[in-house]
Amino acid sequence: RVPDHTMAASAMKAVALRSAPFMCFSKRAPTTLPHYDVDTDFQYFFFNSVMAQWSGLTPAFLTNGRNAKTDFPIDFEAYFRDDAAVCTEFIHPLVKKIIEPWQPPHMSTVLHTRKTAMRDSRGHAFMLGCVAPIDDIELGITTFSARSLAPPQPALAHIHDAWYESAWAQLPQGACLVNASTGVLSDVNSLGVATGPALDDMAGRVLARVRDAPDAECWGFGGVDGLLSDSHARVWVWKLRGDLPGDEEHLALSFRPSASVTDLRNTLSSADAVERPIFK
Repeated sequence: RVPDHTMAASAMKAVALRSAPFMCFSKRAPTTLPHYDVDTDFQYFFFNSVMAQWSGLTPAFLTNGRNAKTDFPIDFEAYFRDDAAVCTEFIHPLVKKIIEPWQPPHMSTVLHTRKTAMRDSRGHAFMLGCVAPIDDIELGITTFSARSLAPPQPALAHIHDAWYESAWAQLPQGACLVNASTGVLSDVNSLGVATGPALDDMAGRVLARVRDAPDAECWGFGGVDGLLSDSHARVWVWKLRGDLPGDEEHLALSFRPSASVTDLRNTLSSADAVERPIFK
């Protein structure tokens, strides 16, 4: 039987988000906003596999009824205020940029986080974020790196492909699928569409470099120009892992504006910069 193309594409986007080399996470928003209950609301809904590698905390553990009050009993109120603000003031395609220290069990660093408010196909609202450390690639010191993906974590049983479809479309950074052989883009999300023809040009340039390191599973690019008008871009390309139709011929690609040395300096010099065991 020939697989349905729409179903196959949806499954590929689910695999792409679960295996992405940047952290992707989400919290379900209450229907009572701007009011919320700190005991029950904004529970963690989704984390992808790289969260376990970076933090030592698995998606299954974090999404088992935990929220900011569970993890930050002293200052949890600030996290709830931030989530409520994102879900009421940064409706997709608006994006909130956050630069903040982070110290989970397995890492101590400074993160560049981008958040938006999304809705799934059933109309449920979520805070949706993408996160990566401000590292040598982010700052453009390293302009190319070929690496392995994080070990895969079990898929979260409470999340279906339809949610991943919505999250991909409303991701707070650009994303698309790429045919590795032809370079043709598909399933370009809304922030990717906004870049116009520049995305096709950039994808062609990075794909040529990817082909020079075919044994890697993900490829990172720093200081990419010609895509965004007001910033260099950070770009990720990665393989889709899973038993999917077409998963060998497609790659996933995502990009966002790079954080700057000034962003890093301002955060590290801030008097109220506090290292967090997980993150907002």
